[in-house]
Amino acid sequence: VPIENGQAADSDEHDVVFARARTFVLNQLLNPIVLRRDSSLLANELPPKYEWVLRCRLSTIQAQLYRAMVRDRIRDAEMYGSSRNGGIIAAYHHSLSVVNHPDILATK
Repeated sequence: VPIENGQAADSDEHDVVFARARTFVLNQLLNPIVLRRDSSLLANELPPKYEWVLRCRLSTIQAQLYRAMVRDRIRDAEMYGSSRNGGIIAAYHHSLSVVNHPDILATK
């Protein structure tokens, strides 16, 4: 693929120039199709944003599930050198399931 070839660390000058030309052509073809807008267009129409931080205690079952999840992650990290259950992102999603509603875990 010419665009990828021009972005490689070992690309020669011809590949880089050709990749830039192909990127320009691709951008021109996609410009009418891809609509790129940010929230600044709506900023005047939206009410002001307010954020609140609410602290809630975990229920007994939530606390037990959370402690078990952390304990299993630590055990896996000690045994295998790292978490083998999907890493930090998976741990984050599991903890969200625990704190939002433990029944969510039943479907996993």
